[in-house]
Parts: sequence; C-alpha cells; structure tokens
Amino acid sequence: MTGVLDDSTGSAPAAATRGCPVIHEEFSAPRTQGAHWALADRLREQGGVHWNDQAQGWWMFTSNAAVRDIFRYPQLFSSRSITPWDPDPAYVTVPTMIDGQEHLRYRRLLNPWFTAENVRRHEDAIRAIARRRVAEIEPRKRCNFPVDFALEYTTELYLQFTGMPTEDTPKLRAWVDDFFSGYGGDPNAQEAMGNAVAGLTEYLQIAVAERRTWGGAREGDFASRLMYDSQETDRPFSDQELVDLLLLAIIGGLDTTSSQLSYLFRHLAGNAGDRRRLLDDPEVVPLAIEEGLRFFPILMGDGRKVTQDTEFHGVELKEGDMVWAVTSAANRDPNVYERANEFVVDRKKNQHATFALGPHRCLGMHLARTSMRIATEEWLAVIPHFRLDADGVLEERGAGSMLSPLDVPLAWD
Repeated sequence: MTGVLDDSTGSAPAAATRGCPVIHEEFSAPRTQGAHWALADRLREQGGVHWNDQAQGWWMFTSNAAVRDIFRYPQLFSSRSITPWDPDPAYVTVPTMIDGQEHLRYRRLLNPWFTAENVRRHEDAIRAIARRRVAEIEPRKRCNFPVDFALEYTTELYLQFTGMPTEDTPKLRAWVDDFFSGYGGDPNAQEAMGNAVAGLTEYLQIAVAERRTWGGAREGDFASRLMYDSQETDRPFSDQELVDLLLLAIIGGLDTTSSQLSYLFRHLAGNAGDRRRLLDDPEVVPLAIEEGLRFFPILMGDGRKVTQDTEFHGVELKEGDMVWAVTSAANRDPNVYERANEFVVDRKKNQHATFALGPHRCLGMHLARTSMRIATEEWLAVIPHFRLDADGVLEERGAGSMLSPLDVPLAWD
C-alpha cells in the first residue's frame, strides 16, 4: 500500500519524520511494468522528500538537485550501507560499500580494465557475439527478450570481456537469474538465490586458485590482471577479495545491463516511430541508449548512511539516518529536463543519474553503453520490425533497488 499521511494521524512520530509526509512502501514484490517509475514521479511531484516508515524508516529524496548532492558528498553520505532498510548490514561488498581512501585503493586497480579505451578494444568481439545471438534467434519469429536474448548475450560478453571461458555462459546465466529471482520474497526463490551465490562463489574460488599458479597476468584475463597488479602495491588482494570483486562484477553487470536493454526494446516494440528513426539514422542509436538509461532507469534508488547531523535540502538529518537517492525520480525532474516525462529518442542534453555520480559512479558504464549500442545495432540490422506479443499485464521485479522486467515477449514476421 502507498499513501501520504499527515503526522498528526499518529502513524509516525513527528520527531522521527521532522514534519515530512510519510509513506508506507516496500519494493520487493513484483508490480506492473512501469509502476515503480510512476510511483517515483508521483512522490517527486508531491514534494522533494518523504519519510518511508518501512523497517526502521528512511528518507526518500526525489529531486534531481538532492539526489546529485547525496552522491557528490560522500563525507556526509557513507556507502557503508546502500540498502536503506538495512542500516547495519552484516556484510560488506567491495568496493561498493567502502568509502574514502580504501575505496580508492580498489578503484585504482579496477578502473583501467573498464575504461572507454579498453572497452573499445573488445568491440569486435562483442559485436560478433551480438550478431551470432541475433542470427540464432531470428528464425524463431518470437522470443521473451530478457530470457532468450538479453541475459544470454550479456553473460557471454562478460565472460569474453574478462577472459573467462565463454562455454560457461549457461551455468553463469542460470546462477544470475536465480540470484535476482530471490528478491521477490518467495521462500523457494530465496533458497535458489542462496544456492546461486554458493555456486558462483565456488566457481570463482576455483578460477582464482588456478590463476595463483600462473606466476603472472595473462593478456586479456581480468582476474589475473587484478591479482598480479595488486602485488605491485603494499597490500596485494587476498583470494577472498578477488572472489568478492569478481562476484560483484557478475552480479552488478549482467542482470542490470540485460534489464536496461529489455526496457528499451519493449519501448521500441511499441513505438514504430522511434524504431524508424533508428533505422533511418543509425547515428541516433547512442542517443536512444542514453535516453533509455534516463527514462527507463533500472536503478530505482541508491541508499546512503548519514555520517553526521546536518541540514540537507530543508531536512534535519541525524547521524545514522538512512537516505535513499531516488535516481528514477531525479531522471524525470522537469526542473532539469525539457519534456521530462517523454522518451525523446534523439535527446541531446542528457546528464542523467542512472550510473550514479561521484566516487561511486558505475565502474562498468562504458561496457554497458557499448554492449547495449551494439546489441541494438545488430538486432535492427536483422529484425528491423518487431512488436510486443502480449495480451495480459507484464510485471517487473523490484528487487529492492534494481528493476527487472520479468517478461518482454516480442514477435516479428
């Protein structure tokens, strides 16, 4: 249930909400596709900040200005907890939940592999994967895009990009799918999620142990490059750190890119004019990818923990409070974007927040953009005209923060 309440109803103590409107919202259950963005838009229109009384309660900031400031001031907003309903997690994912110089230590070694220049070196290989995947799927004349194409494609290209065996694609794809299905709250799915983490961890432990025997980094192999480059520093990565970093790259890069691409293709399936624009002028494809990132952001929001008492955009925040930077609302803020609530396929000025900002800006953004652009180019070259093949309601998984369409059924002649 969603609702904005007055503090005087007694639903939440005024001292806790500090005069802000209160909502009751949790995000794990599936909803109709687009419902999460509609909620974010509604909250932004009602006011720039709300108190969500789920769990211990947290602040939801929806204006573009506030969201950008949360990302830009890590000294005030720590990444030690990035899930607003879990302020004191028992786990730490690196480098996502690390601040300051320690975070910089990880990023210095990770960044070179994910630069735009290094991604460009892999473009031919990525294009070959996309071209083969499209050629395999075209004769079927229909598919469930996220399942049959997007996740298969992103999993294989990740393995290629990192130098892992591409024949492991089916195994990794199944683990990733099981991992994210566990966010819906179903006990069986959560058990599968745990098994997926165990399977991925064991797989990566074996990969790391093998690379310890190599004696040096091998060309094109991400894990060995991390391992042996870190030995040139005063704190070489442990096996556990390497497993954690590789696991984060898999979980953070596969379902996210697959879902982002799936939302774009759902739009193109239902909007022949935008599809025709891309067919007539392929130079517009990168702009369409960027507009998809803005208008269909799979990052619903990103949590941070307040490090000290401060006044922030009109709210008195206390040390230990949790805030949620609702990037999906910030991306459609009419104070920043013209025609903010429209998908403008060739939008030129597009400084969205989907990849976050500041020191925690998405490590894999260049790979994500490139892989989505190439997939779109190769698909349209072979399947220029396609349609949404669904009569009923299509749902999306909220997954706490990351959105994912459960089905995008497409058909073509």
